[in-house]
Amino acid sequence: MSFTTAPRPHAHFFTLAITLTALAPAILEAQVLTTVDDTNEIHLGAEYAFFAGSAVVAARLGAWLDPDHSAQQSDPGPFAQAEAVPGANEIHLAAGLGIALDRLQIDLGVDLSERRDTASLSAIYSF
Repeated sequence: MSFTTAPRPHAHFFTLAITLTALAPAILEAQVLTTVDDTNEIHLGAEYAFFAGSAVVAARLGAWLDPDHSAQQSDPGPFAQAEAVPGANEIHLAAGLGIALDRLQIDLGVDLSERRDTASLSAIYSF
């Protein structure tokens, strides 16, 4: 079993000034301050690799915390607030399986969370 450490991911976001137009005459040219706070993500994972004949097989498990980094509006009006619905922290569970042969490597990974599940498949062939 092997454990790897990497620098902690840090997402940098910025502040935007948005001019709303055309929704209703009352809010034409209203200045709204939209902010997205910087955040740190915490990742934890492990990989177990073993030989299966001439192939190397790797099984991976992990989890990570995706802190809320949704846009927040400074305008208390209903139109501005509808554009920036508050989010929530989200925990992701991840798993993967990889196999490396002499000239071919195939990796499959999944990332499961409350709002979205993602699967990835990659293949590398060396000439």
